[in-house]
Amino acid sequence: MKAIILQHASHEGPGYILSWLHEQGFTTDICFLYKSKTELPDILNTNLLIVLGGPMSVHDEATYPWLKKEKKLIKKAIENNIPTLGICFGAQLIASIYGAEIKSAPQKEIGWFPIQAVEHPKKKTFRVPQNFNTLLWHQDKFDMPEGGVLLASNDMCPNIAFQINKNVIGLQCHSHITPYLLQAMINNYSSVFTNDPYIQSPQQLLSAPTSFFIQNNQLIDDVLSYILAKGKPKHPSHPE
Repeated sequence: MKAIILQHASHEGPGYILSWLHEQGFTTDICFLYKSKTELPDILNTNLLIVLGGPMSVHDEATYPWLKKEKKLIKKAIENNIPTLGICFGAQLIASIYGAEIKSAPQKEIGWFPIQAVEHPKKKTFRVPQNFNTLLWHQDKFDMPEGGVLLASNDMCPNIAFQINKNVIGLQCHSHITPYLLQAMINNYSSVFTNDPYIQSPQQLLSAPTSFFIQNNQLIDDVLSYILAKGKPKHPSHPE
């Protein structure tokens, strides 16, 4: 099995996702889009697409010319029923491809915050855990994409997670986070730390209990297992 990972910044790598993929026997092709002359891979020659976060906006095609090609690649993957997971900017890309408006959020969110699961008892959708604390690090937000089902929300950002079809999920949160990846993001985004009420300090971010990392990584485990099973959840906490 093969997974393609689209990476948009050197300090926003796949984190826990890479460990999970290797444990499951996947080979990985990481496409470093921020490097010059990077060629996009053949998306039809893969079993899974991961679209990571990044500091740019989906509207920045003039600054990042590869964005147009990337959007076409993501759409081609989804149209060809390839399981796809978008993280933060990756989720925004998927949402924009399917008609959602991407705009600045009223408040930047940087920190560990609770999100609320949205239940759909009559639909076979992925279920985000209730009362879940996750890492949010974003300044843009997305409306719901065409055909999307809302999976999670919070008070500041009504759309945190969505599902399209049986095997496409977008997460505004960074549940693939590891302590090493978090430190890299802090080091490279030092200018974002202000006194805004929804921006936690580096000390607050790094002092999160180990359970936060474990629970978020478990969410990634469950999401990937779910989309690879084409909508048939394997984890007992996510029954149909």
